[in-house]
Amino acid sequence: QGWFDTKWNSQIPEGTSRNSQSSFRIRRAEIKVSGNILGDSASFLVSFDPASTYKYDTKSYTVTDSKGASQTITTSTPPGNTAALKLFWVSLKSPYVDAAIGQFKYPISYEGQSSSAELLFPERAYSSRYFGDTYDMGLRLEKKLEWFKYQVFLLNGSGQNQLDKNLQKDLSVRVEVTPITGVTLGAAGLTSLGRRTEQATTKDT
Repeated sequence: QGWFDTKWNSQIPEGTSRNSQSSFRIRRAEIKVSGNILGDSASFLVSFDPASTYKYDTKSYTVTDSKGASQTITTSTPPGNTAALKLFWVSLKSPYVDAAIGQFKYPISYEGQSSSAELLFPERAYSSRYFGDTYDMGLRLEKKLEWFKYQVFLLNGSGQNQLDKNLQKDLSVRVEVTPITGVTLGAAGLTSLGRRTEQATTKDT
């Protein structure tokens, strides 16, 4: 998906340089591979986007050993929402639940889990991007039946391709009902489990 962007800085007074710009951009170049393993008893999916990678950031962390001594460690890390790996999971299937481990999208918002190739507009709605366009690693239990679908996620809560830095996890649930063809009713929510008053990563959606 290629874009041509023009940004016009209208806040600067007339007669001065507006620092406006125009640019061609590769917004997405997503590649996805999926299939079944061992007949239909397991499946896998991997998706990555080379267009979203760029130079790594440098971050510092302070760690404390068992004797109370502190040490600062500096490491290179990819920006949380611009790493190449998007989706990855391996799923074991059964008649009532499919259990998967890997990296998923939060099931918040209708467009959040929809493929970018199926969007009506070039980008997801702002509300979908704010609440649901988020990747994270963890476990997923789900099943899609004839008229009913459920999903339960237990996620790190730290973001895309990022290790968890505390004991807190995010629990998310999504339920969809399709009473007639073409009509779907659904609800989704997310909450953080453990150390809710201590961690800045606590969420309730």
